[in-house]
Amino acid sequence: MADTKTVELQVYAMQKDRADFITKKRFVGMTLPAFIEEMRKTYTYLHDSSKSLFDKIMAGELDDPKNMDLFKHMMMIRKTTANMAQKDADMIYGQQMFKKYVEPLVKDKENNG
Repeated sequence: MADTKTVELQVYAMQKDRADFITKKRFVGMTLPAFIEEMRKTYTYLHDSSKSLFDKIMAGELDDPKNMDLFKHMMMIRKTTANMAQKDADMIYGQQMFKKYVEPLVKDKENNG
């Protein structure tokens, strides 16, 4: 399992680097493929431990506040369930997702017939 603290630090740092690349504050004159390769070298741990998260940052998906909130929520769950068995951690995550997404729909349906 990836080190949550390292992943979190690298996500925030990589987001800043990506923003600086887009706004040309840094990495001036660098092509997109060269920038991606630079990020892969700089954030090797993130790339190797969670390539999908690395790709989402590069695609700008974490720029969306909803996606960033989901990322933060996932990191919080990883931190609080770090010493639990996977089954127990999955159960806690499932309960939280039920309360967030399913329960409001059920209550709405009950109230509106």
